[in-house]
Amino acid sequence: MAPRSALPIVILVVLASVVSGCKREADAGAAPAASAAPAAPTDPTAGASQVVRKVIRNADLAMTVTSPGAAQREASKIAEAHGGYLASSESLSTASEDGEEPGSVRVTLRVSADRLDAALEGLRKLGKHVGHENLSSRDVTDEWVDLEARIKTQKKLEEQYLEILKNATRVEDLLSVQKQLAEVRGEIEKAEGKKRLLDTQIALSTITVTFQGERQLVAFSTGAFGRAAKRASADTVNVGAGIVIGGIRLAGVLVPVFLLVLLPGFLLGRLALRRMLRAAA
Repeated sequence: MAPRSALPIVILVVLASVVSGCKREADAGAAPAASAAPAAPTDPTAGASQVVRKVIRNADLAMTVTSPGAAQREASKIAEAHGGYLASSESLSTASEDGEEPGSVRVTLRVSADRLDAALEGLRKLGKHVGHENLSSRDVTDEWVDLEARIKTQKKLEEQYLEILKNATRVEDLLSVQKQLAEVRGEIEKAEGKKRLLDTQIALSTITVTFQGERQLVAFSTGAFGRAAKRASADTVNVGAGIVIGGIRLAGVLVPVFLLVLLPGFLLGRLALRRMLRAAA
């Protein structure tokens, strides 16, 4: 049987070989990127291994519309027509007088990245005036390639640990290898989760739209006049009732003060004044 320290030495040798192999792969992959040769490769399959640029594209715009609620529904249809969906919706201001139409609405849409421009064109047609529009792009190619390399490295390391685990016979060695294997698998899952998130953001662009309701300087309608008249009559009744209730409450406060403080003070003062006048006479 091998000595007690033989297995850790084997693990270190395996780790060194994997790291050196990954370094050679990184150097080999970095050399074509660093060189700027103008001539195209003679081998037709040579460019197949090159990574396509990974770009996250998002947009943010605000516009004035006649009906924010109707614009929200149309925006949801546009997102579905371009391979996406309505992610969220939020009312930013209070509702109008009739209580049915919000003043402004902010919606978040997810659409297919290759159809972002077409979706923006459809959204612009919903409004009378586009206040601002911001289109941003973020290149995440380096981050994506780094995650891909880390996943491959960790998987190779996982395979090496599995081979060592097959040959391990002592309980201490089994526990040590299983601990290292669990850490490697955790790193693989973490890197794969980040890569999936990047893939989702690359495939689906995010559009944030703020629909602001059109504000009219003068607006008149029969329904609005009727609601204003009802509110005026209700305010009159409320004000009158408030005055009556306030008078009753004031009387309830002043009557005890008059009976318990002012009237006894007045009688005592009058009695004292009479005595002073008699003494002076």
